[in-house]
Amino acid sequence: MWAREIVAIIDSRICKGDLLARIELLTQSGVKAIILREKQLEPSAYTTLAKQALAICASRGVACILHSFTQVAKELGAPALHCQSSQIAHLPHLRAHFRTLGVSVHSVEEYRAAREWVDYVIIGHIFASSCKVGAEPKGLKLLESIITLESNFAKLDSRDKPALQGLYAIGGISLETLPALANMPISGVCMRQALMQTPNPKDYIRDTMLL
Repeated sequence: MWAREIVAIIDSRICKGDLLARIELLTQSGVKAIILREKQLEPSAYTTLAKQALAICASRGVACILHSFTQVAKELGAPALHCQSSQIAHLPHLRAHFRTLGVSVHSVEEYRAAREWVDYVIIGHIFASSCKVGAEPKGLKLLESIITLESNFAKLDSRDKPALQGLYAIGGISLETLPALANMPISGVCMRQALMQTPNPKDYIRDTMLL
């Protein structure tokens, strides 16, 4: 049985139906958090969407983590921010501004550079993904390498428990690929396409828990 956390990655470009309605459904599905990954938007459009998403998530008690737009997140007083690997150099500065801070990494080197400053790390892409067309998946080998290193890093102390903590896998995660991660000591996984397009996210999450 899969009893670890599921994180929903929001992507309006592949969303089935209205985006805000989809976010509402996801907050009722059992996901641990949503990450508002809309890198293609202009800051003003992202700000408008972020305000709406934060309000929806707050009403349901689900964490909403903004993505990449550091200035927008600061201006909105958002409690959580997720950074791209290209933003790793900025993590020491950002650490003081957010109760929850996370980053995506694609190599052991990026993990080593980021881990001291963040509450959680998303590792990928593990399997073939429509988000990374033509890019070779990192596979389980990268995940295993970082898991080995994880015990070498002291956990950050925080007066407020972060929304996410530890290691998460991303990239091609679905009902079909999830069993390959069953024995991995990770906090959970991130899903994008499956949760953006399934007619009933709550049923889909329930099915993952039965694996």
